[in-house]
Amino acid sequence: MRECVIHDAMGQRIAKTVTNKNVTMGDKFVTTYYVRDPQGNVLAVYEHKHGDSDNGTFTLAEQHLYGAGRLGMRKRDLALNATNASESTPVTHYELTNHLGNVMAVISDKASDTNEPTVVSLSDYYPYGMTEPGRNYDSYRYGFNSQENVPELGEGHTTALYWEYDGRLGRRWNVDIVGKAYESNYSVLGNTPLIAIDVNGADSTIFNENGSILCEISNDGGKTSNYFALKTTLTTDQMYAGIKYKGGDTLKGYTAPISLSQAIMTTMSYNTTKMLVGDNPTSFDKDLLKKYENEILWENCVPIPNQQVGQMSYDFLMGMVAQYPDGNREFSWDIFLLDTDLLPEEVLVSVPRDPYISYYIDKRYVCVGDQADANSATSVSSDAYDNHSHPAEKGWIQPPSRPDITNTEPGKFRYVWALGNKTIYIVGHDGVLAKVPFSIYINK
Repeated sequence: MRECVIHDAMGQRIAKTVTNKNVTMGDKFVTTYYVRDPQGNVLAVYEHKHGDSDNGTFTLAEQHLYGAGRLGMRKRDLALNATNASESTPVTHYELTNHLGNVMAVISDKASDTNEPTVVSLSDYYPYGMTEPGRNYDSYRYGFNSQENVPELGEGHTTALYWEYDGRLGRRWNVDIVGKAYESNYSVLGNTPLIAIDVNGADSTIFNENGSILCEISNDGGKTSNYFALKTTLTTDQMYAGIKYKGGDTLKGYTAPISLSQAIMTTMSYNTTKMLVGDNPTSFDKDLLKKYENEILWENCVPIPNQQVGQMSYDFLMGMVAQYPDGNREFSWDIFLLDTDLLPEEVLVSVPRDPYISYYIDKRYVCVGDQADANSATSVSSDAYDNHSHPAEKGWIQPPSRPDITNTEPGKFRYVWALGNKTIYIVGHDGVLAKVPFSIYINK
C-alpha cells in the first residue's frame, strides 16, 4: 500500500491517493479530496475510487459540522458521476471529546431499537495517542489531538498542518521548525501529553504582565500549545507595596525580577527579528528565530498553563468559589488531575481561617462531599499541588507569601491564583517570577 499526498501553497492537505497494489479493479486507487474554508477547516470530503482502466465512482463522502469547534460530520456517500445520482440515507456523526480534544467516541443521529444513540466509534488512547488494543471499536477520520488519522501509515499515526506524527513513538517524523535548546526537535507536546495539545503544530505564545501578547512563536499564528510570561521587572517593594502582615513581615514574599533593560531587550529582539523575518520566513530567517528563542527568550520568560489548561483551571476555580461562598478559603488543585470534573478527593479545600495570622497552610484538607472539615477530612500535603488560590475577601494578601516561595521545589513552578486582584502569580524557588491577569484565559 502506498500513499501520495498533495498540499496547497499554505501547506494544507488538499488531496491524497492511496494505492493498493493487490487489486486491479474497483478500489485499487482511492483519492480523497479536501475542500477547506479560508482558515483551513475542512468543509467537505470527496472520494474517487477506481481501478487501472475503469472510471470508478466519485462521491461526496462527508460534510463537516462546526460550532465553536468541529462538532462532527454529515455522512453523505452521494454518487456524483452516475447516470442516476444516488445517495444512501444521510447520517450525522457527533464527536465526543475529552479535555485534550481527543475523539473518544462518535455517535450518530440514527436511533437504535431502544431509542438510544448509535455508537459509531470508540477509542481509548495511550498518553501519546496510540489507541489501546482491545479498547477501540471501528474507525473514524479524526482521533488523537482532534487530528486526522492516517491508518495507511500505521496504528496511531496522525497528520496535521506542520507534522506527520507517530503516536506509537510519541515523536514527529519531521523536524520541528521551531527549535528549543531544552528539548529534541522531534519531541511533541512539551513531553507533557496529559495536559498539552498541539492541533496544527503551532508552538509558543508569550504574554507580558498586563496580559497583552508580546509575541507568538508559531508556525501559523493559530492556536498554540505553549504559553509563556515575560518575567516581572517589579521589585519586592513595588509588588508588595502597602501590604501589612500581622506580627511583622516574616511571611512577606519577594520577587526575582529581571531588569527593565532585559525586558526591553527581549521585546526589541523579538520585534527586530520579526522585521527581518516577515510573515513568510525563509530557512535563514527561521535560524534567526531559533537564535532569538535559545539566547534571549527562555532566559527572560517562564512557562504558564496553556489556553486549554488555563481555561479549565479558571472554570474550576469559579465553580469552587460558587460552592463555598464564604470567601475565606483557599483551593488547591493539580494540573495533572484537572479534567472536566474533578472528584471530591482530588480537590483540596482549606477551612476558613484568619488571613492576618498566616495565609499559607502546610496541610490542606480534602473536600469530602460538600464539607471541608479539619476534624473529619484527611490531611494532605499541599506541596504536590501546583495551583492554589488566594481568597478575595478583604484583608487577604494577594501576592504569594514567603512559604509559597520557599516550598516551591528548585526548577519547578507554582501558580497562585489571586481572586482579589484577578492575577496569576508564577512562583519559583527564587521568588515571584512573573504575573499575568486572569483575562488571558477568558472568552478565548
